[in-house]
Amino acid sequence: MTKYDFSGCIEIPEPFSLGLTLLSGQCFRWDGPDHTGYFNGVVDQKVIRLKQVGNRLFYDVIGNKMNSTKVVEAWLMSYFRFNDPLEKWYRDFQVIPIMRQAALALHGMRVLRQDPWECAISFMCAQGLSVEIIRIVIQNLCEKHGELIADTNSQTFPSIQKISEQNAVFFRRCTNNYLNRADRMIRFARCLLNDVFQLDHLRNISNEQARFFLTLFDGIGPKIADCILLFSLDHLAAFPIDRWVLRALIQMKLIKKSLVSTEAISTDRYWKLAQLAQNILGPQCGVANLYLFFYLRILENSSLRKKLDPFINK
Repeated sequence: MTKYDFSGCIEIPEPFSLGLTLLSGQCFRWDGPDHTGYFNGVVDQKVIRLKQVGNRLFYDVIGNKMNSTKVVEAWLMSYFRFNDPLEKWYRDFQVIPIMRQAALALHGMRVLRQDPWECAISFMCAQGLSVEIIRIVIQNLCEKHGELIADTNSQTFPSIQKISEQNAVFFRRCTNNYLNRADRMIRFARCLLNDVFQLDHLRNISNEQARFFLTLFDGIGPKIADCILLFSLDHLAAFPIDRWVLRALIQMKLIKKSLVSTEAISTDRYWKLAQLAQNILGPQCGVANLYLFFYLRILENSSLRKKLDPFINK
């Protein structure tokens, strides 16, 4: 039996759904729920178990950075963005019929505040892959290049230095065998290692400026940039656009149906659509984006819908 450094529970604000949040496709190192109702994950160099019972969140944590219960609970509050006024945002979204449906079904799903480095590399790995394959790729990456967490069988996410030292020919094995993708990730890590820029600095500039800056790096297009900004850098106006979100925009009558079959959107068109979405849905349009993305995925994926059935608001 694993011996955890800290165990306890915190009261959490409503609304909150642990299951919907962790299974929504915004993160890739959580498994569950298991037969006891716990989700198991490796996040920010910590091995964690979480279980929600009503408005209480039970936790077990192993992690070198965690030196008190207070630190653990502060981290949980930040990671799940429990200070976000979700109910207010729901009211703001009510003007859009599909958003009313999504917010009702997925009540309590929250955008996470993830580690920017892990988030960036994860979404650079993710391009063109299904969520299931992404999880396998990330697990393989961590097993081969992460560090073993003491008293566990789990590995940390690889450090910036570790990835910067790789050879693209060998590292491609951790990127679903994409050589160019491996090379881009290595070069991105070397830029960070050599202080060409720091990801955290992007919190302090506008969403448009931050997106533009990230897209200067080979391998980061507008969608990946917006995923990084939304899920790790507090840019809630970031609006990642994929085929699911395109369909939602069609239902909102913001674009014509003919565009949904387009495999790639030009950068100029992408920026205009993202700005249009922000004009309609407001400065928290990235939160609405996650709801639209996940809601339409559930509608068209019966196996995913079955897995999520205990968490979806009927």
